Amino acid sequence: MSADAGSLGKLLALLGTLAVALLATWLLTRHERRRPPRALIEGYPLAEFPRRDSLVGQLASLCQTQSTLLAMYRQLPASGGARPRLLAFLEELRGVMDAAYELALRPSALDRERLARLSDEARSAAEEMTKSTERLLAEPDESPLDAELDVRIEIMRTLARDADDL
Repeated sequence: MSADAGSLGKLLALLGTLAVALLATWLLTRHERRRPPRALIEGYPLAEFPRRDSLVGQLASLCQTQSTLLAMYRQLPASGGARPRLLAFLEELRGVMDAAYELALRPSALDRERLARLSDEARSAAEEMTKSTERLLAEPDESPLDAELDVRIEIMRTLARDADDL
């Protein structure tokens, strides 16, 4: 019987170790599970973008554009094909917004012109993405609008690169 007691003790020790390891893993990674994708961070949070005086004009316009798309994203069914496409677009828009913030901090008139152009092009691309998403929702039986999406994403990437080329 002492052999059975020794085996039982080892098994309990292993189970205890496993429980502690799982608990530690859960505690260490739980904040990562709660963090939303960067694409879903609305506007310019104070913690990341401390210069509040820059958040006027074109940056406010970008925030409005993003807000409209985020509202649409939240209303889309999770299982539909439109939601991942819009999330990818929002990710690119977030990159454009981040670059636009940096551009807004620069004092030159040329940077202000580039920021205005960037804002207008982002708004235009967002309007096209909205139309594309609405068409996809209205015609779910048709093939996905992959080619059109690729064009929209490329537009957003071009806008982001244009802002970084300074």
